[in-house]
Amino acid sequence: MTEPKPFAVIAALLAALGCGLMGGVFFAFSTFVMAGLARLPAIDSLHAMQSINQMAGRTLFGALFVVTPLACIASIVAGWGLRHEAVGKFILAGGATYLLFGLLLTIALNIPLNNQLDAVPAVGADYPTE
Repeated sequence: MTEPKPFAVIAALLAALGCGLMGGVFFAFSTFVMAGLARLPAIDSLHAMQSINQMAGRTLFGALFVVTPLACIASIVAGWGLRHEAVGKFILAGGATYLLFGLLLTIALNIPLNNQLDAVPAVGADYPTE
């Protein structure tokens, strides 16, 4: 068994920490934030979600959204050298899983929906009633 290099250990730990924090954000948002928004009148939900979207990039979430994929890429690069070891396979799988399911799905599905929501005028004939 090859001893993992310090870079691989640090990259994997940072990626795991970032993925755990992002997973917590995704879990909270999908379980109780969305449920709370669903209980509000449509216009209030619109205002709340537009405010959330405006703040998301300006908070720790925005930094974490950028840094976590970078840590995952670093862990994949580091894990590639250990790909014949069990630990390397786990590092590769963990980094790839977040990039595919955490980052790419968010970019492909959620961000376009948020952009559409942000384009809805907060008042006027085009705002949703339900």
